Amino acid sequence: MVGLVAMGAAALASQSSAQAQPSSGPFEAELTKSLGFRTGAAVTSPFVLPKPDNYLDAPARVRVISSTGTFLAPGAVCLVEYAGKRGYLRCDDASGLKAIAGPQPGTVVPPVAPPATPRPRNASNRQFCEGEAECKAFCAANCKLDVRGWAEGTMNSTCSFPADAITRAGGPLPNELARIPAMTYVKARSDAEATTEVIEALRRADAYIAGHQSTWPAGYVAYVNNCYRPPVEEATRECDFIMKSIHLENKWKGRTPTSPKEIAERDANLKLARFIGNPNDNLGLTWPGPSPHSRGQGCDIVVAKVGRSVEPTTSCKTSAGNEQQRLHSKALDEALTNDVVRGVRLNYEAWHYEFGRYELANKSCRCVAPACNEKHYPTNCKDGC
Repeated sequence: MVGLVAMGAAALASQSSAQAQPSSGPFEAELTKSLGFRTGAAVTSPFVLPKPDNYLDAPARVRVISSTGTFLAPGAVCLVEYAGKRGYLRCDDASGLKAIAGPQPGTVVPPVAPPATPRPRNASNRQFCEGEAECKAFCAANCKLDVRGWAEGTMNSTCSFPADAITRAGGPLPNELARIPAMTYVKARSDAEATTEVIEALRRADAYIAGHQSTWPAGYVAYVNNCYRPPVEEATRECDFIMKSIHLENKWKGRTPTSPKEIAERDANLKLARFIGNPNDNLGLTWPGPSPHSRGQGCDIVVAKVGRSVEPTTSCKTSAGNEQQRLHSKALDEALTNDVVRGVRLNYEAWHYEFGRYELANKSCRCVAPACNEKHYPTNCKDGC
C-alpha cells in the first residue's frame, strides 16, 4: 500500500487546470493484483468489508468514480465501486489497476462527492473457536444435545452463545435484509432473505439467463434455497455435529466391548465421531462462528423445475455419471460467475455461490466458469478449504 496518501477536498480543488483534460465520466477497470479496498484514501483508513474480504483480488472489475490525481500517476488513489459498495484503491503507476475502456494514463478523472462513511462492522477476526479441542470445549459449554430422534440430517442441539461472540460475527443488520423477490428465471424459497447487494446480483443473473436461452436448460429456473442465515443458526449447526461427536466418544469412554457386535458398534461410533468432530475439514463447514451465509454473501442455489413442488436437478454434491446434472451445473456456473453477475462458487460444493467475495480462480477453494465444471466436477460437498 505504499503511496496511499490522504487527500482532502481542498487538495482536489487545487489541482492545476494545466493537467490532462478530464475524461467523459466513470469507467471500468480491472485489477491485475490484489489491492486493499478501504473507506478512505489514507493507508490507515478502515477496510470497506470485514475480514477475510479486505482485499479485492485480480481479475476483479471495478467502476472508477473519481481520482485524487491523474490516473496511474504516482500517489493517485481512486474512489471505485464494486458489487454495489464504494471504497478507495491505489490507482498509481504501480498499483495493478488497468482501465478496460476509459482514459489513458495521465488523464484526470473528475472528482465527485465521496460516499458517506460506511457503518462500522463488528467483523470477527476469527471463528468462535478454532480446532477440535477448543471447539469441543466451546460447544459443550454453550449447547445441549437431545439424542432423541437423532437420525442422519437432523438437528438435535440447542445453543445459547455469548453476546460478545454474536457481536463479533458482524453481518447485515435486520433493515439491510429483504425477502428475495420473484423474477422470471430466478426463483427463491418463500422465506429466503438476502442483502440488497445479493438481490441485485440475482437480478443480474435473471437478466443474463434471459439473454442466454440457448445455453440455459429449457423449462428450468435457478432456485435459491437460502442466502442469509443468522450466525446463531450457523454456529448451532456446526456445534450440533461436534456435540454428537462428544456424545459418541463419551458413550465408549471407560467401557470395554464384550462381544464382536459391540466391538463393531464401538469402532463404527468412534469412526463417525472422528469424522463429524471436525466439520471444518470433513463436512465442508467452518468452525462455529461467522460464515459467508451469516455475513450476507453466500447463497445455496440449484437448477430446478418449480411447480407444485421443487424438483432440483443439481445439488450440493454432483455425480460423475449424471450428464444432465453436469450440463445443468455448468449452465448455473456460467449464469452466476460471469463478469456481469460477479459471483464465485465453492469448488467442492456445487450449489454454494458467493457475491461480494473476491477469492476467484487463483484461490484454492473457489472457482468461476468454466473452471468450476472443467476442474472441479464432480463435487463431494465435504472437503473444505
